[in-house]
Amino acid sequence: MAAAAKRCVLLFLMAWAACVFTARAEGVNIWAKGQWEKDGAVDIFNSVIVRKDRSILVVEKIDGHEGDLVYSLSRPHASNALRKGLPSPTINKVELDGKAVTSGVLVGRNKDGVPLEVRIPSPGPGRHAYSIRYELKGRVLCSHGEYDELVWETGHVKGSSGIARVSCAVKLPDGAKLLGQSSRLGKGPSGSKKTYDFVGKTGSALYRGEEYMEDGEAFAVTARWSKGAVTPPGIWDADYPDKKAFYDIHDIVTVNTDGSIDYEARLSGHAGAHHYGLSRVYASSSRFAESAPLEFVSATVDGRPAQASLIMNSSNEPVGVNIAPPSQGSHDYVLRLKTTDRVLFNSKKYDELTWDVGRASPRARVACTIRLPEGAEVLEQRARLGHETTNHKPVEMSKAAGEALFRGMGYMEQEESFAATVRFTKGVVTPPASARTMANMEMGSWVLLALVVLFCAVMWWFFGKDPRPKTIVPRFYPPVLSDGTILSPAQVAYVHDSARLKSRGFVGLLLNLAVQKALSISGSGTKKDPYVLSAGKKAGQARRQGPQSDARTDGRPAEAELNRRWNEKISRGQGFDGAERSVIRCLLAEGAQYIFGKQSSWSLAQARGDAYLAVSEDLRGTWRLRGPIVLIMHFIVYVALVTFLAISGALGGSGGFAVVCALITLGGLLSWLYHSTMRKVHRFFIQWEEMGWLTMGAFFLLCALIPVILLYDCIIIPNEDMHSFAGYAFMAPWMPLRILLVPALAAYLYRRTRSWSAALLGPLKFLGFLLLFVLLLGMLWAMNFPGTSGITLLLALVAPTVFLPIMKQPSPKALQLMADIEGFGMYIKAAETEKLGVLNPPDRTPQEFERVMPYAVALGLEHAWGAKFTNLAAQLHFNGSLGTLDEFQHRLDGI
Repeated sequence: MAAAAKRCVLLFLMAWAACVFTARAEGVNIWAKGQWEKDGAVDIFNSVIVRKDRSILVVEKIDGHEGDLVYSLSRPHASNALRKGLPSPTINKVELDGKAVTSGVLVGRNKDGVPLEVRIPSPGPGRHAYSIRYELKGRVLCSHGEYDELVWETGHVKGSSGIARVSCAVKLPDGAKLLGQSSRLGKGPSGSKKTYDFVGKTGSALYRGEEYMEDGEAFAVTARWSKGAVTPPGIWDADYPDKKAFYDIHDIVTVNTDGSIDYEARLSGHAGAHHYGLSRVYASSSRFAESAPLEFVSATVDGRPAQASLIMNSSNEPVGVNIAPPSQGSHDYVLRLKTTDRVLFNSKKYDELTWDVGRASPRARVACTIRLPEGAEVLEQRARLGHETTNHKPVEMSKAAGEALFRGMGYMEQEESFAATVRFTKGVVTPPASARTMANMEMGSWVLLALVVLFCAVMWWFFGKDPRPKTIVPRFYPPVLSDGTILSPAQVAYVHDSARLKSRGFVGLLLNLAVQKALSISGSGTKKDPYVLSAGKKAGQARRQGPQSDARTDGRPAEAELNRRWNEKISRGQGFDGAERSVIRCLLAEGAQYIFGKQSSWSLAQARGDAYLAVSEDLRGTWRLRGPIVLIMHFIVYVALVTFLAISGALGGSGGFAVVCALITLGGLLSWLYHSTMRKVHRFFIQWEEMGWLTMGAFFLLCALIPVILLYDCIIIPNEDMHSFAGYAFMAPWMPLRILLVPALAAYLYRRTRSWSAALLGPLKFLGFLLLFVLLLGMLWAMNFPGTSGITLLLALVAPTVFLPIMKQPSPKALQLMADIEGFGMYIKAAETEKLGVLNPPDRTPQEFERVMPYAVALGLEHAWGAKFTNLAAQLHFNGSLGTLDEFQHRLDGI
């Protein structure tokens, strides 16, 4: 019994609450008296009445405000925002404490004259109740096929205590059935505070915030109701402004099952001679549809047949229609044409048509209706009104059975366009011959890419594959050239690593200079005790006397003579080759010491880059780079590419052949540039690699930021007309961070390199080198190839360049040197010298350890070489630091 009584009381309370909130829609205050006085909050209530003609009557009530009221009206929201070109609210009545206010009310408007806020002076001290009544249009969205919708966001009080209790009632038109409602309160698109939604007795949608709305927050409600209760918008109705338009354009596009299109352009209100630009082939077309056939059918003026003449361009393609009016004044024109090759069939899930509405004067209202064949369903709609890339204006879209409607919500100005895209059920429209051609081209482009890769592989097999290595015999001395010149550790590393100077080769170079006493290495490699390079006793002599060569004409010397020459070069202390002498000049030119550390890494990187250039110059003939062969490969690929494009029909249309020629020329220039500057490019990357991965990351981040800042921060963001550009919404909030990152990264690079040229000009040089790649990609994009054809053709075009690094081949001289290097490596890494005893190896002495260690480091065999001398550790010393030679290379990589 008690439980039943509790349920009855609960039901009574719920019914009472519903009645009270319903009464609130009629103006009754449902909040407990004194609550807002206690908390200092105002009470905001919006009553929104939707009429059958889609207009809206709004009464916004603000209770409990103290002082002059500055109230921001309801903001436009998702259903159909108050944007430029839409009608603004009409304020009918303003009340204060139940009495009409006839003077002192100020209405704040934006630059387009749209009311944004209302200012009402206070009659005196204390709290007062205000009411603002206005009408507006353009908020009801009728584009959905199953319901109509209104999204409403309440206004807010400026200069109040910062909190407000909010509620809203949406009264639907007669005959409407509420299908759904929702609300949000708080910040962001989802909100985080509690709200309460329910249905009133009269079918109204009621909403109430269960928590206060604070500054920066919003209270938005959504109501959806059955279709048919409001009058759907026509092409031109009272919602749309027409006072400033010269005339109206409405294109009706009928798609037939055979892929042909019946095109009817209706133009109303145009005065004078009429010159109408025909619909352009736009996004849905390809190179093959650039000359889509267009057949003129008929033209009428005010319902009567009229004579019209087609306007042709230089390629004899129709681009416009010229009609002479029968008399002065405004007339209604109807043009009927027929065209084909406008539907795309690339996707496996849908077919697609993009239609570009024609144009005739500086300003017009525009609309487009696309009618699909029987059985086709509209799957997706998109539209763009404005410039092709920026300054896009809103477009209202709706769909019905087999029909898609697009209506511009702003004027189409001069130099602007209106493009509508519809995706529909696949298989209803039969693909024409051009669609099959595009499909065949896409498949053929992949076949061409495969053939190009196979051709490059065959060329590599015959001209780039390394010949069979020669017989390897253990050697106890460094390799020598045919003229008797002994190779330095850096030269050995260069030949061994396929014409590259890696970090270990450069460290071997430094150690070899230390062995010659041209410089000395001290320190343990820690932060407190860093490595220090000091000018050796003989370094000054090397700089004064200049480079000296030990080149002989007596051929490859015997081992005894080789040993003598090796010792002589070490004792002379002037560097084995130009690379070692260039390092001495670079590192020790300005002082007697060079301290390793992050602040001096750039000098070390420059020294390594200079050493690479010197070594590659000394051993230029050891590796054949096969540049002429690669150029021949490019020429053959270009011929094949042009032949393929000609067979596929891609050279047709305006400027097609010129674009292909420009594409091929750019590709050839790119290959030549890469080949001719390969050594300098390699040196560039060697320098930045020497700086470490963190510095390289900062360098590439700066390179990426420069074009982004030039595009977005210097062009797009300052220009309001370009805010619809792709990526603007994401890029705009990060603008301050980008601006701060550039000087920060530049300062970091300067701190690491101590060179403004490297920190600022280095990224610009790298971006300049990439410019041709960007141009090449842009040209292919401009060709608008179907599907993946553009990517595959780009890969085919640059495939010979990709093969360039592996096309290099050792010369016979390099083969002999490589065999000698492997033989020398056998001696270095042999675990037991007794296995080489029959070959009379040198004795294990400290001097032998020191002079071979640089070569061991250059070949990556320092551990094996050091292990052979463990029993002589007590005798080994190198510039006062035991084991420095063995440790130096590993610790140097971490600097």
